[in-house]
Amino acid sequence: MFIGLIQRYGLEPEVAQHLSSSYGSQAWALLSLPSTPQPLPLAIDPHHPLSAPYPFTHSEITYALTHEYAQKPLDVLLRRTRLGFVDARAALGALPEVVRVMGDALGWDTRRRREEARRGEEVLRGMDAGGRVEIPVSPSGWWAGGFWRRLHSVFGRAAPVGVRSFSVAATYPRALFAPGEIDALREAFGQHARTPAGSGSVEQQQPRMPVSHLREAVGSVAALGYGYDSVREADFRYVLREAGLSDAPEKGKKRDELDFEEFVEICGDLKDVSIAPAVSKKSVQRRRIPVEKSGGGV
Repeated sequence: MFIGLIQRYGLEPEVAQHLSSSYGSQAWALLSLPSTPQPLPLAIDPHHPLSAPYPFTHSEITYALTHEYAQKPLDVLLRRTRLGFVDARAALGALPEVVRVMGDALGWDTRRRREEARRGEEVLRGMDAGGRVEIPVSPSGWWAGGFWRRLHSVFGRAAPVGVRSFSVAATYPRALFAPGEIDALREAFGQHARTPAGSGSVEQQQPRMPVSHLREAVGSVAALGYGYDSVREADFRYVLREAGLSDAPEKGKKRDELDFEEFVEICGDLKDVSIAPAVSKKSVQRRRIPVEKSGGGV
């Protein structure tokens, strides 16, 4: 499984092995979570380790908040990732980043951030983690957590994310998805998805997108420069057929809707197919073994 994580997200082998062994199939959901908005000078890869050489990543903080009910930095460092038990000093070094991410997500003010940092430092120093930590309260931290949350509640406007100032060529040496691409795919999926009506299980109530909207959704992401410009109609048909999907299914034959994880998987397959080298007629003839002078063979 960890090989697929390396190929799709460009993770280091140690990080991929850690996520696959610790989270199992939920590692895909963890890596698909939207990253926390950060100011450009401080922007980092959400899958980068919190404290080298340990493989615990920034994405695990967000996952602990959204899926594991973490409410305090010590919940993340001790009860979720267990980094504090592996190396208390490394956990102390990661404490400022954990406070920043949780503060932005939960809307903590400066006073709450410093209080949580003090409590975490006190516990970790009791575990033989010497030294002190400083919690830098940048404008992005308080504004992203408090002001933008209130602005969203009043005007219904979401907090802005970092503006992409680069384009991605259609070459993918390790990571199949570029930084920020998963967020763009999530936004495109949300524009075309619909929530099933009626009651049912949590899984049945997940938003699903009609397969007939797939081309339009991929086209909206292609306009952002993520390398989908070379996807052809034949690529769509091939990938949908391999996934058992169809935009004009027969009754009882193929599904005509897909969830977000399936959407991401299909987009990755579209990239794989679109950047595959084309086989020319000349190369086929070059591989043929001439038999004219073989004497008929023996």
